[in-house]
Amino acid sequence: MADRVTRTLPIRDRLSQPFWDALKSGELLIQRCKSTGKYQWYPRAHSIHDVNSEVEWVRSRGTGFIYSYSIPRQTRIDREVPYVYAIVELDEGVRMTANIINTPIERICVGLKVKAAFEKIKDDLTILQFEAA
Repeated sequence: MADRVTRTLPIRDRLSQPFWDALKSGELLIQRCKSTGKYQWYPRAHSIHDVNSEVEWVRSRGTGFIYSYSIPRQTRIDREVPYVYAIVELDEGVRMTANIINTPIERICVGLKVKAAFEKIKDDLTILQFEAA
C-alpha cells in the first residue's frame, strides 16, 4: 500500500502575504488594478489588465458561486473522504480554488451560492474555504 502524505501547506511569499494576513482576521483580500478597476487572482506584482498599472489589495465580499467541482472519494492525503474541491467564482469575477465545507454533499452543484469560511490550521496560518451561503 502506498504511503499517505499529510496535508500540503500553502507557500506564503511577499506577494501573497497580505492575503494570508487578512485570512487570519477573517477577511478575504483580492487584488484590483488601479487604472482599470478590474480584479485579479492569484497575487501578482503587476496588473494583468494593464501592465503599466499598479495593483492594490481590496476586501472582497467573500461571496460567489460554485463554477465547477470535484468530489474525491479516494486520496493519498491524510484526510477524510469524500470531500468537495471546487472552483469558486467570486462576485467580483475572479475564480479561485478551495474546499467546500459545512455543506452536505447532496447540496453541492454548479451554481450553488457560497460564502467564505476561514479555517485556522495553526497559530500563524488560516486558510480559505467556502460553505453554502
